[in-house]
Amino acid sequence: MKTKNIRIWSFLLFLMIGCSKSDVPVQEVTPVGVSVKTMTYNMYAAQKKGIEAIADVIKRNDPDLVGLQEVEVNSTNQNFDTGRKLSELTGMPYYYFVKARNLDKGEYGNLILSKFPFDEKKTYELGVLTSETNAYIRALGIVKLNKEGQDFYFSVAHLDHLSDNANRLYQVDLIHQYTKDLTLPIILSTDLNAKPSEEAFKAIIKWFTPGCLNGYCGFTAGTPKPDGTIDYLMFAPADAVMTQTYDVDYSSYSQSDHFPVIANFLIKN
Repeated sequence: MKTKNIRIWSFLLFLMIGCSKSDVPVQEVTPVGVSVKTMTYNMYAAQKKGIEAIADVIKRNDPDLVGLQEVEVNSTNQNFDTGRKLSELTGMPYYYFVKARNLDKGEYGNLILSKFPFDEKKTYELGVLTSETNAYIRALGIVKLNKEGQDFYFSVAHLDHLSDNANRLYQVDLIHQYTKDLTLPIILSTDLNAKPSEEAFKAIIKWFTPGCLNGYCGFTAGTPKPDGTIDYLMFAPADAVMTQTYDVDYSSYSQSDHFPVIANFLIKN
C-alpha cells in the first residue's frame, strides 16, 4: 500500500514540475488609453498647387491634430489668414498660428490645426547663434487639449536649415528647456532639418521618443522622390505614450516639397 502511495505522489510531483510557470501561457495586457491621430507636414507655403491642395491632403488623412511648417499669413504668396482658410477647408474648427518672424509682407511660422479646442496656447522663440544672412528665428508652438477626458499637449516646431549644426543644436536645447517641466504627455510634430544620423536628431531623442516603428521613419523630404528623413512625430515621456501606427503619405508627392507623416498614438491612462 505504501509503495502505491509513493508512486502516486511521485507521479503528481512529476506533473507539477512539468507544468512549471515557464510553460504556462502569459496573457499580454493591452495598454489602456486614448488614441490620437496626428500629422506633421511642411507645406512649403502652399507654393506648388495652392492652399486647396494642402487642405485636400489633410482631409484625406483625417487627423485629429496637424502641425504645419513653412506657413505664411497675409503674405505675397498667401494673401489671407492661412489658419482660418485651412480651418474652413478642412473642417477642423480650431487653429493656432505660431509666429516665428515678419516677412516683407505678412508673417511666417508654423500652424496647428485641431478637432479639439485649446485649453492653453503658447509660442516660444527658437533663436539662432550665427549671424549668417540666411539664419532666421524659428518658433515652437504648444497647445494643451483634451480628448475623451485625457489631457495632453501637442506641439509644432521647425528647425534651422543651414548646413552648420550650431543653430539646430541650440534650438533643440531650447525645445528641451521649454518642455521639460510639463506634467502631461506631449506630442511633437517637427521638421528637424536633420536626418537620423545627424547631431540634432541624436540630441533631441535624449528627451523625445521618435514615433517611428522598428527604427524606420520613412523618407520624407524631396518630392516626388524623397532622399532623406527630416520630418518626425515624437513624444515624451517615453512611458506615457505608445505608437500604434506610423506612416508617410507617399500619395501626396506634388503638393509640397515634403511628404506628410501620419501617426496614431495611444496616450496611456
